[in-house]
Amino acid sequence: MKHFDYETIRDRVIDKYNRHIVLALFEEFQRTEYVPIWSLHRDWYPIFMDTADPTEYETAMRLIGNWEHYCIIRIPPKIRAHMDKWAKEVEVKLRSDAIRAMFRHSTAPNGAAAAKWVAEGSFMNRMMSKKADKQMEEQVREELADKVEADMHRLGLKVVSGGKS
Repeated sequence: MKHFDYETIRDRVIDKYNRHIVLALFEEFQRTEYVPIWSLHRDWYPIFMDTADPTEYETAMRLIGNWEHYCIIRIPPKIRAHMDKWAKEVEVKLRSDAIRAMFRHSTAPNGAAAAKWVAEGSFMNRMMSKKADKQMEEQVREELADKVEADMHRLGLKVVSGGKS
């Protein structure tokens, strides 16, 4: 897979103070002082999914060509929320691919172990533990609360307590 040439765009991803530009790189978070280079969803998502690298190193090299800058891009909650969802989707995709491979292998002459695995329904085991389920639910609740708060602020609304006087 071809790596992105970071040096060719260095002047567009590093500011005049030698700091990494992050949010302004993307159309979704456009600022007036920078011209965005990518769309998070249109440009990065397809490459992220196509690379399907659970370590995200190869993904980083294909997307921006610099691991340090990629890690910094992953920090802001506005971006992290999207990329964490993508990472979970990659995990599910890889598991799906592996299960399909086991199904194919189960019909091969030397596929007895795979056939047993399929017959026992081992692929039906849950992908996430209860602890992970709770963490995921809490993360979704936090994201939702942040979105509601941002919308309320944008609309000039304030929360009024429904308590008794």
